[in-house]
Amino acid sequence: MGQLTDLRVKNAEHRAKEYLLADGDGLYLRVRQTRKVWLYRYMHDGKDIKLTLGRYPVVSLAAPGNRLAISLYHCKGAGGPVSGERVDDVYELAGQSVKSARFQRKDDLLRHVDRRTQVRRNRGHSPLLVGGRDDALDLIRSYDPISITLTVYAVQPGLSAGGLTENVRAVMAAANDSLTSQGVDLRWLISA
Repeated sequence: MGQLTDLRVKNAEHRAKEYLLADGDGLYLRVRQTRKVWLYRYMHDGKDIKLTLGRYPVVSLAAPGNRLAISLYHCKGAGGPVSGERVDDVYELAGQSVKSARFQRKDDLLRHVDRRTQVRRNRGHSPLLVGGRDDALDLIRSYDPISITLTVYAVQPGLSAGGLTENVRAVMAAANDSLTSQGVDLRWLISA
């Protein structure tokens, strides 16, 4: 992991035909004619699965010195009313995102990762896309508590940026203000 640098990604030239730049462990940058997109490739039941992680530079290779950069994704499925009017979905997603600020504290982050990645019968868990559970916990333990940088991604695929109602914008802004005041970067990933 870590074969790509932010400078190399930034300088990757757009071409008529798309191509991939490998970072390692299944992480790639797909360079298209007009944009760059992060991609994770893995095998599941003998099939090659490609998972899009986000566009560059919205999702970038951050090298924050000697700090551990943690990115948490909260996803809310699409459905229900017209996309710009899903204030209840956005409110729930905003609440989950704001509650994540506590994961800047090392002990809270360790407990959360330990609990969410533990495979239990008849209970859901959050699998790691790269690496193992024990490696992730050891990595978090190796950093000082003040050396954690947290970014939260609030993902609402069915929400249209062009059709946001005032209520939805107010909820998004309030969540952003709350997390920014706590030193957490909140990024909303919604449809164009």
